[in-house]
Amino acid sequence: MKDLWPDRRLDLLAVLPTFTSSTNNATKAALEALEQDPQMGPYIFSPGIRQCIDLNYATSQRQTIWEYAPRSRAAEDYTRFLDFVDRQEQAGAHAIKEEAKTVI
Repeated sequence: MKDLWPDRRLDLLAVLPTFTSSTNNATKAALEALEQDPQMGPYIFSPGIRQCIDLNYATSQRQTIWEYAPRSRAAEDYTRFLDFVDRQEQAGAHAIKEEAKTVI
């Protein structure tokens, strides 16, 4: 991203793994690698969005997961992700305020 837009400020808010499976060794290894990365680790939404066939059906019906299957695992995961993003934004706003206090 930074190579494409070197003059733009890009802040990482969240890393969203999708199609995850807690029983899959590849998923476990990928999540572990992301969590150990010093730049991405604090932003990883773990366990991510679990595999769910309802996502395929919702897409084919041109609906959101909340419209198609509001009680599905995917709807639950995406709702938790939105909460995570909200917390990340609040933490970022708090950090900016604290940084501003030290400058003043």
